[in-house]
Amino acid sequence: MTVTTNDKKWVKKSQIAGGGTPIALEGQGDQLWVGSPAGLFVLHDDSQQIVPVVHEIPLASVQAIVQAGDRLLAAGLPFNLIYSGDGGDHWLRATVEGADRPITALAPSPNILNDGVVLASTAGQGVLRSSDGGRYWEFATFGLEDYNVLSIACAPEWSPASEIAIAATADGIYQSPNGGRAWRKSTFSGQMPENFIAQSFLFSPNFATDQRIFAGTEAHGIWLSEDGGLSWSPTNTPLNNQSVTAFAADVANREKQTFYAAAGSGALYASTNLGHNWETVAQLEKPITCLAIQQGQLFAGLFNGGVKNIDKDQDGFGPLRRFNKLKVLDEGDWLIEESTGEQWLSPAGESGWSKAEPAQEAILNPPLNRVIFSCPNGAVTLGEDGKSYKIWWQSASGEAWQPVGTHLGYGRVPRLAVLADDSGPAVALTLGADCLILKNGAWHTHRLGTEGLPLSAVVGLANGTIVCATFDQLHMFDGTSWSSIDGLTNNPLVDLAVSQTGSILALTTNGTIYELS
Repeated sequence: MTVTTNDKKWVKKSQIAGGGTPIALEGQGDQLWVGSPAGLFVLHDDSQQIVPVVHEIPLASVQAIVQAGDRLLAAGLPFNLIYSGDGGDHWLRATVEGADRPITALAPSPNILNDGVVLASTAGQGVLRSSDGGRYWEFATFGLEDYNVLSIACAPEWSPASEIAIAATADGIYQSPNGGRAWRKSTFSGQMPENFIAQSFLFSPNFATDQRIFAGTEAHGIWLSEDGGLSWSPTNTPLNNQSVTAFAADVANREKQTFYAAAGSGALYASTNLGHNWETVAQLEKPITCLAIQQGQLFAGLFNGGVKNIDKDQDGFGPLRRFNKLKVLDEGDWLIEESTGEQWLSPAGESGWSKAEPAQEAILNPPLNRVIFSCPNGAVTLGEDGKSYKIWWQSASGEAWQPVGTHLGYGRVPRLAVLADDSGPAVALTLGADCLILKNGAWHTHRLGTEGLPLSAVVGLANGTIVCATFDQLHMFDGTSWSSIDGLTNNPLVDLAVSQTGSILALTTNGTIYELS
């Protein structure tokens, strides 16, 4: 059953401004994937806005992305490496035994669809190698003298006799002739400059014959190898003594091949003769963090400035921020929280948003380390002990915290809502596709339909009704059965709240708040 809400409709009440810093761009087909400290985002070709990926992706921060057909790999925190075999609809954690340091970059083999080889550089554990498309990884550190690997790349062509890969560390550049299985340190013409850090690489499209590789450095411009990475020498370009943060190459049209190099100053350079000469083609307002070519168009990630389409001179792709919590405070102010933990405050959403000092909502004495919720006769909180979640209760008289009900399973962090009930602690929470209701010390499970759709938010109304969200739809549970409410089509819902007037508020991933009134 669908509740049409009759005279009620969704009204956009407020939206916080965008921003965010892209760390990685990956363009293929009609999609541009964006990795950032706020997670994974995607820009579809028919859209003008980058939206967060809201599937069950177990990464809060994404450092690197690789796409090969329908296979996607992403690296970040807290689980390092994940993969998808269906274009990003579902994600699984990769098996990386013994590796617990952050991934800094990913480099696919040019034959990844056939050989399944991907290399990953790590901050402190050398290089990881996968030969099954990213499911299972093993260490490939033979020959490395420095395990703090900052960047990595594979040649555009591999043959049985030559599988060139390049990796950079704080003590220089390493070359692998055998697909990343073993490494040897490169040499430099003269003495390697002090504080030499190669942070980006670009292979010539004619690498099989000219053996040319460009290295963008942190403070020494562009360096060049003409022997497949065995030795390096400086180049004389307008980028001398600059930080070269990223490269991109538009080589689909062999008659108009263009290289791009980004400087930390925000300047963008291009070369139309395979890197022999470079000239400035744009000066952006913010430093460039990454570049990508997607369907012949050049995109640039800007420091704290989202993504810019250089060819169309379009700004505003974003926001690269993921919001995950909405709360109406006792005094009526609205508070929303980003995935990074930053909180923003607005007087009932009627005026601008200002950064809030983090509220003292967390209990510092484990296992009581989640948000405290006040209720008519006490307070409840969600705790964890590393094995399971549990609900803790403290009466209004201030007695010691006590666990209530049985322990819950461990997995995705549940969403918790306090219910109107004067008889004792009463809460509802989401656990996967289930809505669990705690009353009189016992849990009761109510699954939404048979599809097993994951519930992303829950809130309790004054009349005892429970409202849950699944992606862009709302569902009500009256204690006996479920019914649906008209939702916000294609607006992923991440949290719900109740305003002081009793209306339902919905927060979307991009920081927009809607009211059902």
